[in-house]
Amino acid sequence: YLSSPPVPNAYQSILDLAAAGHEIFGVSKAYPRNQVKTVKWLRTFGFDHIFQQSNTFFVLRREDKAIVANHMNLDFMIDDRQDIIDCINTETECLGLLFTSWTDTMSQLATHNVRV
Repeated sequence: YLSSPPVPNAYQSILDLAAAGHEIFGVSKAYPRNQVKTVKWLRTFGFDHIFQQSNTFFVLRREDKAIVANHMNLDFMIDDRQDIIDCINTETECLGLLFTSWTDTMSQLATHNVRV
């Protein structure tokens, strides 16, 4: 898992979103053993100063991501799974955006007047 590199431009795009005044939260479906691996991966690739304990949430079921999005009153949630986006878009006021590439995701955000 540590040999899996981040998506190109992901790190800078997240920094750009934060610099533009957007709060950044991480929501990951992971069982406890994989949570430890996820935290180690974030640290290995330098994401650990962005995703800290206070803004990173782990859930045991994918559909629970919608519960977190709703509870946190998120405006947008980006995910790489269509079933999560469908769940978010029907169960919350949060707009789910399907991640295909950072370029496409940034374009989607721009269409919703999110400045990066």
